[in-house]
Amino acid sequence: MNAAYDNPHGYSIADLFEYTVDRFPERPALHYVGCERFPERTLSFRELDGLANQVARWAREVEGLQKGDCVALYMENRLEYIVAWYGLCKAGIKTAFINNTIRLQSLVHSIKISNARLVLFGVEVADGIEQVFRTLIREHGIEAVAWGGPVGFARSMDAPLSQRSSERLDREEARGGVKFGDVFGYVYTSGTTGLPKAVNVTHAKQWAFASGYSKYMTENDIVYSSGMPLYHSSAGAIGTGMVFHYGACQVIRKRFSASAWLDDVRRTGATMVQYIGELCRYVLSQPPTPQDGDNRLKLAAGNGLSREIWADFQMRFKIDAIREFYGATEGNGAFKNDVLLADLERGDHRAVGAVGKLGSNPLMARFVRYDVDTDELVRDANGRLVDCEVGEPGELLFPQRKDIPSSQFVGYSDPEASKKKLVQDGDVSFVRSGDLLVVTKDDYVQFVDRVGDTFRSKGENVSTTEVAQALNLCPVVLEANVYGVQVPHTEGRFGMAAIVLREAFAEKVPEALDQLAEHAARSLPSYARPIFIRVQLTTATTQTFKHQKVALRKQAFDPAAVSATGDQLFWLSGSRYVPFTQADYDALAGQRVKL
Repeated sequence: MNAAYDNPHGYSIADLFEYTVDRFPERPALHYVGCERFPERTLSFRELDGLANQVARWAREVEGLQKGDCVALYMENRLEYIVAWYGLCKAGIKTAFINNTIRLQSLVHSIKISNARLVLFGVEVADGIEQVFRTLIREHGIEAVAWGGPVGFARSMDAPLSQRSSERLDREEARGGVKFGDVFGYVYTSGTTGLPKAVNVTHAKQWAFASGYSKYMTENDIVYSSGMPLYHSSAGAIGTGMVFHYGACQVIRKRFSASAWLDDVRRTGATMVQYIGELCRYVLSQPPTPQDGDNRLKLAAGNGLSREIWADFQMRFKIDAIREFYGATEGNGAFKNDVLLADLERGDHRAVGAVGKLGSNPLMARFVRYDVDTDELVRDANGRLVDCEVGEPGELLFPQRKDIPSSQFVGYSDPEASKKKLVQDGDVSFVRSGDLLVVTKDDYVQFVDRVGDTFRSKGENVSTTEVAQALNLCPVVLEANVYGVQVPHTEGRFGMAAIVLREAFAEKVPEALDQLAEHAARSLPSYARPIFIRVQLTTATTQTFKHQKVALRKQAFDPAAVSATGDQLFWLSGSRYVPFTQADYDALAGQRVKL
């Protein structure tokens, strides 16, 4: 074996990727399921490497970027996404993986905090860059370059890229001195404080994401990432990690499609699929056929698969094993739980719904009591954290241990944000997960909820503060209070906003909500747009002027409870907010309509 692969600690991800290229040059590395703009296409490892070499040379020779610089990548799912970051990594340049659905303030903020010198964007998302182009250049001195065709407001890299050599740069000159513990790039989380935070991802972390699948994966496997976004760690680190770890082929799709999911799996010969919990629910909602198990799937891997649909999903599609894992991009620990189809067929469902089992993580994780009302960890009379009993939900903490280098918290690009993730107990420093989990009597670990106000919707963490800030920018809104509500028979939560309209719109509620719907569609990604709107005359606050949300969550979207307060209730139907009635509530509860 190559030294870089056996002992990678003196190398970068680019070195390890190149080693796999040299082992399997003619095998398929990436396959793109075509869309209206880009055709279906496959890249071999040799072709992928050659294109990445051109990107590396473009960055150095045309843009003058140097080792240690950062480029913000803003692009939809396509082959060039992986080509771009691999090429930048070859040149010793970091990549900031920007969520391609964010706009305006969040977009500028995400680019700015990465200290990027350049934004490389796909023409398919040019509208997002055009909105902030002048701000980026005039206020922050950041250039933007398009890939995939000409745009009217920025330079295109297409012509200069095609003129670059496809030969590799000299390694020592390009990235000599880059270490495994150095920052590879930045992946973003919406966090709980409003705007996205940039997570420091080291080369070691990027390598580790997919390192635990050797018993399942070989160079003969095909990984279908189900159209999940490549800016996300699931598809972009674990899925792509299967490529440079094992020589597998990753199948990329522009976006997820429940109706096309099984067809894609069969047509591409996928042996592994990636998922998030809601994704599995959407696939399972497709009309069943006797041939659903006619596929090559031996593994599904992801997180958030609900206990209530797990067995149905695995057994319907005859998936040999499902690996549910728990972990965060910025975290220093993880759990995993493998459930075999053979066990389910024998009637053994004990592990279904768990994210892991005690002992599956070497860091000796702790589950400590958390006070939901105060949003603080509970301490005893001696100031020590209080461990939970079996069956009692608590916040998961992972210790930083000197004897395990990987347990050290690398944190965010913002040092102050990093400090908030740490908590001390005695002489041990712990990393807070921000999640509530519970340990069962059988030692299985199950996810319960996010702490604080943040909630999960469609597999994404949604910051209520960020959504409220966006809604407050709408001209008709005086004040917005955002929270997550549970909808029967669905996973996660859905966004709800209690708003006070400006006086000029107090008697024009339908007109105001039309403007609000248009504003939300422009300003927020789809998963963060509130489904329910509660129009109030005043906003209830605490003595310290914080929004009160407990009562609002309890009343949720119950028309009787809301109308009793004099408030009006609406929900998103198509692209408009319309009145939400008792009949709508009954239909939703009875599963006669779906969100």
